Amino acid sequence: MCTLHRPADSRQRFAPADGRPASVGHGPARAGLVTRAPDRLRTARKQPAGACHARDHLLPLTLGLIILAVAALPARAQDASAAKPVEAGADDKAEERAYALLEDVIAKAQALKLPENRIRFQTTAACLLWPRDEGRARTIIAENMNALASLIAGADTTDPRFAERSQAYTILRYELVRMIAARDAKLALNFLRGTRQERPAARRPPAVSAPDPELALELTLAAQIAPGDAKEAARIAEESLGSGVAAELLNVLGRLSTADGEAATALATDIIKKLQAEDLTSEGDATVVAVGLLSMTRAARGSAEAAPDRADADARAVITVDEQTRGDLIGMIAAAAASVPAGRMANAHLLFNSLPAVMPELERYAPGQWAAVRAKSDEFGRSLDPSARAWQKYEGLVQQGSADALLEAAAKAPAEVGDELYADAAFKILDDGDPERARQIINSISDPQRRARKSKLLEQQLLERSLLRGKLEDAAQRIPPDATPEERFSTLLYLSNLAAQRKETALARRFISEAAGLVAGRVRSGSQFTARLQLARALSATEPKQAFAVLDELADQLNDLLAAAEVVDGFGPDCFSEGELKPFAGNLWGGLVAQFGEELAALAPKDAERAASIARKLQRDEVNVSVSLRVAGRVLADAAAKRRGHAPTGAR
Repeated sequence: MCTLHRPADSRQRFAPADGRPASVGHGPARAGLVTRAPDRLRTARKQPAGACHARDHLLPLTLGLIILAVAALPARAQDASAAKPVEAGADDKAEERAYALLEDVIAKAQALKLPENRIRFQTTAACLLWPRDEGRARTIIAENMNALASLIAGADTTDPRFAERSQAYTILRYELVRMIAARDAKLALNFLRGTRQERPAARRPPAVSAPDPELALELTLAAQIAPGDAKEAARIAEESLGSGVAAELLNVLGRLSTADGEAATALATDIIKKLQAEDLTSEGDATVVAVGLLSMTRAARGSAEAAPDRADADARAVITVDEQTRGDLIGMIAAAAASVPAGRMANAHLLFNSLPAVMPELERYAPGQWAAVRAKSDEFGRSLDPSARAWQKYEGLVQQGSADALLEAAAKAPAEVGDELYADAAFKILDDGDPERARQIINSISDPQRRARKSKLLEQQLLERSLLRGKLEDAAQRIPPDATPEERFSTLLYLSNLAAQRKETALARRFISEAAGLVAGRVRSGSQFTARLQLARALSATEPKQAFAVLDELADQLNDLLAAAEVVDGFGPDCFSEGELKPFAGNLWGGLVAQFGEELAALAPKDAERAASIARKLQRDEVNVSVSLRVAGRVLADAAAKRRGHAPTGAR
């Protein structure tokens, strides 16, 4: 039995808060306009009791994002290769300036004091240099791999900051692996292995089943390698089984299924054998892989019965295993579900949610387990929290019921459920074109905070409808009067971009002028600095010269801020070392430099020379190098995309 939970305020969808163009229907800034999407009831995974705050897991989260970014690289490369080439022309000079800037960066980076800064910047430069001089790029990468390996090996374990340094080195390794993988996945794998850190002697207790990010990244790279070298990818995946079952094995299997079906079958078979020794009653990687294999595999005999509704294209991607192996997988999942203790059901959502796909085959492969699994599934449904059970009764009504039916149910439902039903009815009525009645129904919500939140969503939805009708001036007038300055600023920038897209230049300028008035004066906080960067981005659509002027002024202020920050470093966060800005550990100033570099780089294709000139104004070498790399990278990417016939990524 699969039970669906209702998400809170699932109708909200936010667009960028920096004034970037966004399609109507996704709404403007996260602090501004909000679009209502149809409510979706989703499968919930309950948070274990005593779970740590998200910031306590910053490193695993960062590594997970890097792994996902690496996994996405081949698809982008494939899209790029499909483009039609066009002749290079006016962009040649900008490209040459970018390569000249790279040479300057490589020389400056060599003189930096912090080895982690040198390694990061030189490796980044090498990856950008790759298309012009692959041999030299490989040499630079190899040199920095050795330098990083030496840095890691020489770390003093008695240093009070050893843990901090170790984490910084780990993040650096994974960041560089991601960049190198965009050029050569095998080289990235060599880099990862060549800079591997010694694992600490103390291990987590067996009860804590945390994914191994090192193993996960290796398998992600193996998936990238698979289309060109299926045997090597399969070998890496098979070897990984000695360390356990990682979720990324599914990515490798997916790539192998199209590159080498026999290798995919052999690997899937070995994974299923390995799963027999794993605990599938929790939400660990082994359970993820087992459930994933349910849909990826089918039995060699009776395949038409196993997947009668599968489209031909999907069927070709399915991995065929022998009937005994498929039966073993079904039996393992059924046995795990039947054995979950009552006290651990909250940690077995994934397992129980997979059962609907298992039950038809279970009668065929393990009929003796069917009744026990069915009973345990029903018990799981009863174990859900009262709120989830309460919502079960109304799931169909929310999806298909009329506004009047929702109102009738709301009056009889428990207060928490009733309030949400009133909100759903109000938005249905709004969809029918009666905003005044919708407002009245919102006022029926009993909880004051929920009522205020839903009321604001309603007004924001009305504003969005103004955009859909194309009345941008009307939309500006509908900005809620209680909107904060930040919300108003973000919304105005969003409207300016919409106006620019529609070639309503005068209106775009008016919106930007009003937004600029909200952030006038010298920057006195990080949020003000970010707002000024967003203003420059918005100006780039209609007034690129003014955008450059804003960034030129911010470069001077950034110089002053960093000089002052170094003086007081140590009285607060420790952001500098050996006279240089450190690159990691939630560095406030590093964050501002990164934001500045991103905005200057985004503007660089409009005037590469001006962008390089502003980058060179930055007085600290490590900051100058960091921003210059972003500028050079954007100009080179823009030129390459134009040669291939692509619109530049993020072009504006």
